[in-house]
Amino acid sequence: MRRRNRAGFTIVELMIVIVAMTILAGILVPQVEQSLQDANSSAMLTNLYELTNAIERYKMDHNGRAPDVVNATLPQLVQSTDIDGNIGQGSGYPYGPYILGKIPQNPMNGSARVKEILVAPPTNAQNEIGWLYYPLTGQVWAGEKKQ
Repeated sequence: MRRRNRAGFTIVELMIVIVAMTILAGILVPQVEQSLQDANSSAMLTNLYELTNAIERYKMDHNGRAPDVVNATLPQLVQSTDIDGNIGQGSGYPYGPYILGKIPQNPMNGSARVKEILVAPPTNAQNEIGWLYYPLTGQVWAGEKKQ
């Protein structure tokens, strides 16, 4: 009897490869998801530090007064101000900007929205997106809600 040359894979060989790939995917996908969550958490802490640091520098220049929330942002941090916190340009506005560009996003939910809160620490951070800001002290917390 003569042997024929095989030109492809048998169905059993294909099934073994598919099962092996499925097992590997089942192991790797949760690891990748955890790595992405860890990266977002690290980026959130970095952005929170940047925002808190900018607020503290603003307070030092403005006699301990924290910046104001206007339209869900902190415009006094991204523009030049005078000693009273009025926004403008020129030599009469020597302070700032404390953040170049715009307020950083909260990577946990992709929002740069700043919400003024009345109680610190916030009791509902898990229901909020962006940043939670307590203007009496200048403290900031990250909202935990996903968009």
